Amino acid sequence: SSAQAFVTNRWDARYKQLMEFRHTHGDSEAALAPSRCPHGLPEWLSAQQTLWREGALPEERAALLENAGIDWRAETASPEAGKQWEAFFEELKAFKQQHGHCGLMGDRSGMGGELLAWVKLQVYRRRSGSLARPLVTKLGGVGLWEEAWECMYGRLVDYLRAHGDCLVPNNPQHLELHAWVASSRSF
Repeated sequence: SSAQAFVTNRWDARYKQLMEFRHTHGDSEAALAPSRCPHGLPEWLSAQQTLWREGALPEERAALLENAGIDWRAETASPEAGKQWEAFFEELKAFKQQHGHCGLMGDRSGMGGELLAWVKLQVYRRRSGSLARPLVTKLGGVGLWEEAWECMYGRLVDYLRAHGDCLVPNNPQHLELHAWVASSRSF
């Protein structure tokens, strides 16, 4: 339809403007700051972020923006958030170096509650698709994803021993395990 073509043309025009801004300034992140970019890009990017959070931004457009250097997820939405994420990541690396695991399995003594909560949040964000790809890669580099899988697999084995099957019900007691089994079956 002509309305859809109009929207597509407007989106393409803004994307082109973003790429020109990136070419001129060396990156796209500066386009998020209204003070650095008076061209309406910050408002447009904010609208794209809202669409992404609501699951309404088409994957092709999200990929184009990500490839253009835009990463508006919670961990990197501001320099302060990025620094906090990196601080927790460094703390996780140090914990892994000292204890040989990332805190999902084994002895958690010496692991602060904030770090454990952060680790579990990263696992949740990856499962929900809201963790930026570069952060997924970094966390994978310290072995978090293998450990998360082994932890859930161990819980499933315990469930199997207790119940005689792997048909984990979708109830408050088994919610996380049920979700993991359901997502594992989809592969």
